[in-house]
Amino acid sequence: MLAEMANPRTAAIYLTLLEKAHWHQNGCIKATITELSRCTGLHKSTVSASIRKLEEMQYLTCVNPGVQRSRSNKPVWQVRHARFVLSNAQWVPVPLFFFREYLKAYPQSVLVALLLNYQHLHWRKFSWVGIPTLSKRTGWSHSSVYKAIHVMGHKYKWDRLQTGLPFPLQIEWSSNGANGHRRFAVRFASYDPKRKRVFLSDEFAQRFSRKTTSREPRSVHSP
Repeated sequence: MLAEMANPRTAAIYLTLLEKAHWHQNGCIKATITELSRCTGLHKSTVSASIRKLEEMQYLTCVNPGVQRSRSNKPVWQVRHARFVLSNAQWVPVPLFFFREYLKAYPQSVLVALLLNYQHLHWRKFSWVGIPTLSKRTGWSHSSVYKAIHVMGHKYKWDRLQTGLPFPLQIEWSSNGANGHRRFAVRFASYDPKRKRVFLSDEFAQRFSRKTTSREPRSVHSP
């Protein structure tokens, strides 16, 4: 899916629309380009171009174009994959604040959901996926993937963006004889491999005011 979009902003807009449409029974949302620009933090021209691309790829369908400048008759968008049955789908536990805050602050954060997918496949605390694989899965260049990971995985780099959010990715090097392997962990997800359970980590639970007795992130489609 992400490889088809091949652009972090387009992917971020789609995931934002997916989250919003998921709460509606028909998988549709009403929103103008201005409203989508406001909720994604992207310029209206960027949103418009991404919407056109998503329509071309049939990930988004304009059910009703609406009336210009009307407050009641807004465009209606049907979002592909917004409605699904968990038992029939490959899913990844992603909390709402990821969609509503991280994607808006840094569109390249879509990589976090992809990395979490690799962790979740085997209920691991880390994933060992490489840059070439991430590049193929996203359609981004190797340098773009590396830069995004470098920013999200180093606190001092992330803090320079002034997002006000905790940096989302942990990067470690594990040694295996003479060779070292880079591994990633999504910081908001705390995995228990033995019990095959995942919780919201304490730091993020406190930051986003979640009760520690019910910390399991919301579940959505894997990208």
